[in-house]
Amino acid sequence: MLDDSERAMPLNEKHLLQGFWNAAPEHPGHDHKITFKGGKFQWVDIIAEKEARYSGSYKLEKNALRLSGVKETSVGGSWPVPTEILCFLVPDTDALEFEEKLACANAGGDDFSVNFTNTKVKTKPGAERVVSDIPVIYSPGVKRPTATVVLRSMPDTSAGYVTWFTQGKSGDPEARKNLLKGEKIKVLARTQKKMKVGKFNNYWYYVETDGISEFGGVSLGIRGWAYGEFLK
Repeated sequence: MLDDSERAMPLNEKHLLQGFWNAAPEHPGHDHKITFKGGKFQWVDIIAEKEARYSGSYKLEKNALRLSGVKETSVGGSWPVPTEILCFLVPDTDALEFEEKLACANAGGDDFSVNFTNTKVKTKPGAERVVSDIPVIYSPGVKRPTATVVLRSMPDTSAGYVTWFTQGKSGDPEARKNLLKGEKIKVLARTQKKMKVGKFNNYWYYVETDGISEFGGVSLGIRGWAYGEFLK
């Protein structure tokens, strides 16, 4: 597998300044973004509502971006951040909806990494992508279950359930593992080929529904697989 420097794409100042560099949407509870201006950067990192801010200077070196003099400007960081970080613009194979990211690591070689997805460069519908090693077609849209549908961790009826929490009638978080008949769900992608389930032959769809953390308060996008025969 190629490392980030070997698969790096060209990066210039204009591209850097015009990008929206954020956390990938499939990492709920961990939000971060970085902005660049006049040789300086500002980085905000939020983990479980705990916020830290970092700043420093940046410089482009061929296809690399170097963050120097990185310092924490507000208390709240839950992990040590190196003072020198090297980033490369690479294809974003993790964020289904987006095409590229800044993959950043400790310039000194010690174990540290963080990615900033460019949420301005969106994947085109119909593009071939990969979700958990499953080849898919990016197919954004909305569907509704025609019956109560179990959300699976993989496109297979033997795969485990995805469980999540929603706001119950009592006001407390309530555990769920089913999509309800008629509720609106966000479709992200489908399998490249139809698959047989019993007498049916249809696609599995990779979908997202709304949830909250087990302790309430934090909104989460819950993702899993639903069989297309029971969606419309």
